[in-house]
Amino acid sequence: MNGSDRWRLEHIADSRNTALDFVRGRERADLDTDRLLVFALTRALEIVGEAASKVTPEGRAEFPDLP
Repeated sequence: MNGSDRWRLEHIADSRNTALDFVRGRERADLDTDRLLVFALTRALEIVGEAASKVTPEGRAEFPDLP
């Protein structure tokens, strides 16, 4: 795996973990009242999506079980 793919996968994992930290101890109803939570989760998911879209086909081939 090339260095760029590795960096992107690490970025995906970090953003995923951050999003999980944001929701720990929260309820679904918090999304209706906490704009900061919604913004933070949205941004974390944007980072995941952007990084995932730039992983090379070779990098994706190394992890065929990941969507």
